[in-house]
Amino acid sequence: HKAFVLHAGEPAMLVDLRDILGLTPLLGTTQRRELVIVRSASFLVALTVDGCVGIRDLDLVAHPPVPSRLLRDGGFPVGHLVALDGRPAVVLDPSHLLEARARDALLPLVQRARAFSERERRLESLW
Repeated sequence: HKAFVLHAGEPAMLVDLRDILGLTPLLGTTQRRELVIVRSASFLVALTVDGCVGIRDLDLVAHPPVPSRLLRDGGFPVGHLVALDGRPAVVLDPSHLLEARARDALLPLVQRARAFSERERRLESLW
């Protein structure tokens, strides 16, 4: 069973990057309480994180990203290396975090989660 959280009335599937990148056997599992919500194709994804140090604007024209070798979703790079404050930084591309077959499998779950959210909203409006 996949777990979801509601964000602005829309379901976001809980995803641990260690799992989807195949790093759990190497790094083990952890219990994290912080979430970062990103859009991956037409789905919201709630990434479990240790914390968020901030949001930055990147000038990709002045500092073009270099695709990483970390590939998903039919060979697309999930991450890119960019220069940030003179140092290399890895930036994830959320549109390719989930494989196409995983997104297809999630569609019925997301539809059920959206229906649940709508029922909750309607129930709250009755009170």
